[in-house]
Amino acid sequence: MNFKYLNSLEFLPAEVDFYRNIRFTPQSHIENNIFLTEGIVSFRKLLESNLKILSVLTTEKYISVIQEFTSRFTDVNIFVAPDKKLIEIIIGFLPNEPIYAIARIPPQFSLDELGNRIVFLDGVSKQENVGSIIRNALAFDIDSLIYSTESCFPYLRRVVRVSLGCVFSMKIAHSANSLETIALLRDLGYSIIAIEQSDKSIDISSSISHQKACFVFGNESKGISKPILDIADEIIEIRTNKKAGSLNVAACSAIVFWKYSNLS
Repeated sequence: MNFKYLNSLEFLPAEVDFYRNIRFTPQSHIENNIFLTEGIVSFRKLLESNLKILSVLTTEKYISVIQEFTSRFTDVNIFVAPDKKLIEIIIGFLPNEPIYAIARIPPQFSLDELGNRIVFLDGVSKQENVGSIIRNALAFDIDSLIYSTESCFPYLRRVVRVSLGCVFSMKIAHSANSLETIALLRDLGYSIIAIEQSDKSIDISSSISHQKACFVFGNESKGISKPILDIADEIIEIRTNKKAGSLNVAACSAIVFWKYSNLS
């Protein structure tokens, strides 16, 4: 295993630059088709996946975890800092669990490779919401996700963090045109279930299960676009007492996935 011990900022390898100032996703990550994972839970899920790991930044505390998966670290540089302080200087903030990895973003899936239940993000733009929706989906055995151009990219740093690495188990596809993609899914036999408040919506308790379903969630402010609502097979809503207004899109997703799961 390629352990490389870091002693000071003066002699850091160029590869460590991918860990600099990672409070937000660096442009260099997008340009190099890579993503960052952080924390021990996400790191273990990365190790259990088949995604390509490129490098690791950590302290000696986590070397034993790495040694459990020696086959995953062939030709991978493992940068070991003497303490949290050096890592803090590199990443730009004090780490809670100082274990980070850079991995290759996997190829996108085609529509016919996705599962029988799909999450479709029609302009969901907040990273925290996308990460939570992914985690909720996987909790109820949904492993396929399509995101529109207006939606948040699923491999941004905050999405990966909030999903706790669940994104590593998702089949992810991109839609350049939401309406066209929805129409193609209908041709493939999917029922289009839009989660939205409208004059045509029914309460979720009245909805029925479908062998193949695509659950559409819209933008946090604008909701689902009208053309998609017009062709949806069902528009469902989760009715509340209105004291707090509508539920957050991520909270809605958990209820929807539970309703259509084998656990409800």
